[in-house]
Amino acid sequence: MFSIKKIAVTALMSIFIIGQLAFGFTAFASEPSNSSITAEQQQSEVGVTIIGDNGPILQTTAVDVPSGSTILDVLQKAALENHLSIETKGSGENVYVDGINGLHGGDRGPASGWMVYVNGLSIPVSAAVYQVTNHDHIQWEYTTDYTKNQKVDARLTIIGKDGKPIVSNVKRTTEGHATAYDLLKSIADDQKIPLDVAYSKDFGFYVQNIGTEPLESHDTWGQYWAFYVNGQMASVGASSYVLQPDDNITFKVETWGTNENNGNNGNNENNGNSGNTGNEGSGNGQNGSNGSNTSPVNEPNKVSENEINDILKTTVNHILQSGVDSPWEAVAVHQAGMKVPASYLNDIKQQVIETKGEYRNITDYERDVIGITAAGGDPRDIAGYNLVEKIYNSDYCEKNESCPMTRQGTNGILYALIALDSGNYPVPSNANWTREKLKKRILELQEADGKWTLYNGQGSPVDMTGIAIAALAPYKDEPEVAAAIKRGVDWLSAEQKENGGFADPQLGETSEAASAAIIGLTAAGVDPQGAAFTKKDGNLLSYLIRFYNGAGQFRHTATGDADEVATEQGAEAMVAYQLFADGKGSVYRMAQNPNPAKEGTDNTQTSNNPNTESKNENSGLVTNNSKEKNDHDQSGSKTSHASLGGKLPNTSTNIYNLLLAGIILIIAGVLLYVYNRKYRERGHD
Repeated sequence: MFSIKKIAVTALMSIFIIGQLAFGFTAFASEPSNSSITAEQQQSEVGVTIIGDNGPILQTTAVDVPSGSTILDVLQKAALENHLSIETKGSGENVYVDGINGLHGGDRGPASGWMVYVNGLSIPVSAAVYQVTNHDHIQWEYTTDYTKNQKVDARLTIIGKDGKPIVSNVKRTTEGHATAYDLLKSIADDQKIPLDVAYSKDFGFYVQNIGTEPLESHDTWGQYWAFYVNGQMASVGASSYVLQPDDNITFKVETWGTNENNGNNGNNENNGNSGNTGNEGSGNGQNGSNGSNTSPVNEPNKVSENEINDILKTTVNHILQSGVDSPWEAVAVHQAGMKVPASYLNDIKQQVIETKGEYRNITDYERDVIGITAAGGDPRDIAGYNLVEKIYNSDYCEKNESCPMTRQGTNGILYALIALDSGNYPVPSNANWTREKLKKRILELQEADGKWTLYNGQGSPVDMTGIAIAALAPYKDEPEVAAAIKRGVDWLSAEQKENGGFADPQLGETSEAASAAIIGLTAAGVDPQGAAFTKKDGNLLSYLIRFYNGAGQFRHTATGDADEVATEQGAEAMVAYQLFADGKGSVYRMAQNPNPAKEGTDNTQTSNNPNTESKNENSGLVTNNSKEKNDHDQSGSKTSHASLGGKLPNTSTNIYNLLLAGIILIIAGVLLYVYNRKYRERGHD
């Protein structure tokens, strides 16, 4: 016979257990799990390089491993991800790597084998024991004689944003093919200096910040960490530069653009010679250009705002009256706030139909994409043809090879990136020419002195340098790009003549060169009328005005007749300066979203009809945008908050609470039934 007490206890225990389970499920459903966050926080990003006896087997690549992983763990994951074979010998703490990709110890002599270095230093224990830390660089090198380990002495200086040394002329003996990044990382680790490092497959590890002091970032100027080797700004990234004996490596804060607070372009340090001695240098407080000779600003030579507006208005009206026939005219008209005639877009459409969307030159696609964007059309659907896809899926080739993208020299590469960014057009991650590939190629084509040319050091250096800076400008927050832009700006300043212009060895002084320089400088936030570009007899903008004929046209040469090409480029340069003065960025950026589209998001739509000014809350950039549609994409469909980067709404319900209440009621009913039955049985007895 059941005891009432036992029944009650059993019921209460059942209710407690079920309640715990139900509330546990409710909490699990309602609150986000911290397990994924914890796992992510415990991940380390580690660089791996493998150099065989005949060169690299694996260029520097990054792998993510759990915190506490060993060098061997990192190697095994890198090998798995890159389809390499690894062979080890020994066991436990005595495990060592004998072979990588079929190359074994002893294959090249009795003293040959694999050596491993962490941030340019050998390790005191086995690779199976040594634990890596975040952003370590692991380098495996095959040596033919381990008794002759390569060692290099180098010195490091780090100069902060206040011009004072964080690290002053510290000497370190590195091993193997150590890089400047290895030197920085090992010394920063020793001295407990925080490093903010990012990884790019094109540039390896690059420095975003050193120490805890944040860098400045504004619409028209910002700061970045520049990298110098023996007093000269490096032409490669720190993780690509292999240290040489007695190198002096300097990392220092420099600026891009124009800092209006102090009336110069922000580069108030010297040219990096401090790397030799570890002191910050005196600087000249002006342009900080690398070897350029600038004279004091001659204020009377500055072109006034009214004069700029008058010239621009007259020139755009002339273009409209003559008919818009080129993409550069369309850009000038559109960016001046005028409407590009419909006939321009209709003519392109007819041409596309007649050619069935097939052009001979890659630059023809690029020109049309830019022009169509300026005219408010969508180059991804012109009579059913996708002209944007024709650019990014053009045949790929390496730097010294020939393909449609490179047959017209540097032009094809530069205007490809400009065209893709003109409307912020998404590019699939598997495209032949992604933005990253184009950007990387542009950086590779920059010459040691900072300029770009049309073909292998020859042809239109001022024009090409200006357009290259304009192409790279949307990416100026990236350290490698910022450094390249600064070298280009410094080269232009150094090449500028006393009259404010440029003299091409073959073409002499032309307005087109000045226009291209202005377009590039303004895109990068550098003032063509600032200190760096004001010489004895004028600045860059006042020089260009000398080619204006007063009737809405520009001349090719100062004494020549009005020229159509000179006029369209002069109009672009004038509107580019106006946009710069208004804080609205590059003349070639005509999309709603001022930031380049991410690779692989080819379903993103952008507006090509900006007509009102708005401010990007995240970047602080002021752009000429059309009014945003709240929570809707351009097709009118509702967009989830998650896709916009917002917090997901709490869509969980109280289903588990209802379930618990139901279970309790069922148990209570069962107990009541049992109690009544027992009560009746007792009464019956």
